[in-house]
Amino acid sequence: MLEKIKTLGQLKQIASEAKAKGQKVVLAHGVFDILHVGHKRHLDIGKRHGDVLIVTLTTDKFVNKGPDRPVFAEKLRAEMVAGLESVDYVGISPNPGAEHVIEAVKPDFYLKGSEYSAEEDDVTGRIKTERLTVEKFGGAVLYTEDITFSSSNLSNRVLQLYPEDAAAFLKDLRTRITAADLIKEVAAVQSMRCLIIGDTILDEYIYVEPLGKPAKENIIATKYRDREIFCGGAIATANLTAQLCGSVDLVTLLGQEDSHEEFVRSGLHENIKLVPFYRKGGRTTVKTPPTSRSSSKSPTCPMKPCRRGSRRRSMTGLTARSRATMP
Repeated sequence: MLEKIKTLGQLKQIASEAKAKGQKVVLAHGVFDILHVGHKRHLDIGKRHGDVLIVTLTTDKFVNKGPDRPVFAEKLRAEMVAGLESVDYVGISPNPGAEHVIEAVKPDFYLKGSEYSAEEDDVTGRIKTERLTVEKFGGAVLYTEDITFSSSNLSNRVLQLYPEDAAAFLKDLRTRITAADLIKEVAAVQSMRCLIIGDTILDEYIYVEPLGKPAKENIIATKYRDREIFCGGAIATANLTAQLCGSVDLVTLLGQEDSHEEFVRSGLHENIKLVPFYRKGGRTTVKTPPTSRSSSKSPTCPMKPCRRGSRRRSMTGLTARSRATMP
């Protein structure tokens, strides 16, 4: 079973050799997280239309199905799919889309479920891109007509991914609000001009490496590793709002001393107009968490519109080398 799992380079060679023999190659691509009967029938239909069925999976870091997904890591997903009799070879795609896999395999048929047949309903535009890539190499998209299930819906109903109160709230919400309702509400604010008033707060994270406990002190000695600053407060709120509204006016308070204004401006979305007021004799608010993480990774935070980091600090405690980036 595990011998079916190949690299993308190996799949490219396998497909080329099969087509040289006059065999038809069928390609299916997806997450295949919670394997169910809909997946099996989908792949069985694909195998009946060709001689070699290749299935590629989206790598873990590009699975965009919500919190705690995928449920199974990519190697386990590959092993499960390889266990299906109809599947000849399995691979893991290192990219978010299937286009580069299609270009490598050049399938005669590219397998998709019937729910993907309406390209105009695809907000990502990826289905059309995939079809054009398949057709560029003389192939065709094969839409399978059979029972369909959603792995996401199955995981939400069967697996306990959320606390009970959150799960009950989401279940009730699904009965009252549809995706069309949400899209309508979002579209209604796209032309609006919004005003955000609030304090600028910079969240500072200092990363350290624990060294041990001193013999005479009840503390943990640490070694400084890294420092990052994230824009929070009204800045984070404005950046999120700017993704929905046409324009945003941000009225906020900065310190007259150590204002960090250039850093703040560098992290604002282009449709935000900054209207700063300055606190005389004060500084822009910088918060440092009471505990620091012993890691050099960025903190996981849903609102980090801009950040500054450094590998060392100057004698004054300010950043000696800094960077500002957008998410």
